[in-house]
Amino acid sequence: MTPRLLIHYLLGYEAAIRAVAAGRNGWPLGPLLVLLTAFPRNYDQTWIGEQPFLWIFGPLIFSTVSGVFLFATLHGLFLRWRRDPETPKQPFRRQLASFMGLFWLTAPIAWLYALPVERFLDPLPATWANLALLGVVALWRVLLMARVIQVVQGAKFLTSLVWVLVPASFEVLVIAVLGALQHIGSMMGGMRNSPEEELLVQALNTISTAAFWGFPAFCLIGASLAQRSNHSLRPFPPTSPVRVPWAFLGLAAGFWLAISIPAQIQVRRSAIVEDLAAKKNRRAVLDYLAAHSLSDFAPSRPLPPKAFERSVYSELPPLFGALQADDPAWVQAHLMQRFREMLSHDPAPDLSNPDEVGWDQLLDGLGKIPEGRAWISDHQALLTEWATSISATLPDQETPPPAKPTRLVKSIDESAASRRTLLKRLATLGIHPTSIPTNTPPTGNP
Repeated sequence: MTPRLLIHYLLGYEAAIRAVAAGRNGWPLGPLLVLLTAFPRNYDQTWIGEQPFLWIFGPLIFSTVSGVFLFATLHGLFLRWRRDPETPKQPFRRQLASFMGLFWLTAPIAWLYALPVERFLDPLPATWANLALLGVVALWRVLLMARVIQVVQGAKFLTSLVWVLVPASFEVLVIAVLGALQHIGSMMGGMRNSPEEELLVQALNTISTAAFWGFPAFCLIGASLAQRSNHSLRPFPPTSPVRVPWAFLGLAAGFWLAISIPAQIQVRRSAIVEDLAAKKNRRAVLDYLAAHSLSDFAPSRPLPPKAFERSVYSELPPLFGALQADDPAWVQAHLMQRFREMLSHDPAPDLSNPDEVGWDQLLDGLGKIPEGRAWISDHQALLTEWATSISATLPDQETPPPAKPTRLVKSIDESAASRRTLLKRLATLGIHPTSIPTNTPPTGNP
């Protein structure tokens, strides 16, 4: 196997496909190429230290399951029934081994995933680009495997293409449904998806719908083509030992290592911030961010908190409460961006998301930074309305507490204390209740 032969194989040249099928090129070259695919798939997305086994072997495991399912479906539904009677029958295991060698050699197509679109595109265009790359890789592989079936088995290309699309469409349907389920929780919780997530959801819906209707259609068309075809199919030829291109593999591994190490350092920093945030060490999060610049973190892995998950209501306020006036401008801008994204979930935000304690922390941090003070100045009327409503709902402090307060009474007292604290915070910002309090609940649209 030479790099030129591999390139010709990936381009679907008949001579290259026959040469690859006749030699034992897929073993161990195929699995090694799939292992190298872990780098372009993961190098700027996930840190290897988080799940090292899946980071390294995940593509090989998924590729093996996918390839076995693909061949088992093709063999069980189509290939075994069109076998040339004059050709010696080959055991299923040997046929599978030959097919997997050819299937694994398509791994370099997935190296297109390595294009760092997040580094030179905004999040939404980057998502479009990643979806386009995914479509190119998937289409290329389907067409190439159909071409392999045509050349090796002797079937017509259209027939081979439909046969390959049967298991491929089923796999796509399963993956699309599982991907869509990940977004149901946030949608049912009333959270608005980010523009990137909205695009992914739309893409998953379109793909799953196409696969849902395409799978039975391809089954029927494939069965019809197999029944009408008068061509006898050849089995995959027996393989013979070939020399493994260790020099090419070494160069490829060195290239991906050189690309991955700087990106992995950035991804690791992002993972450290997420770990500190998960431990609720708010000041440590800000100190770690302050010790670096924005470019030190992975652009494909947004820094916490995640503004389009419900946890933002409990994670963002403490970060504002720990914010200091001398924190770097980019850290302040990051928190303000998350603040605006959080407010975008509610057309009329009130004192429930976040609660009074959360808003006290938010206003504490907003008052320390220029952009935050500008927000407060722009929303004087809203905050005054809140102060007035809070003042109107507070119980009379002169009322003596009951001798044995119940749990409900304690909860009411704690809520009242939180509202008094928030009212004092508003007063430090120059915001006071109007002279005539009303019973209107605190609402508004920041």
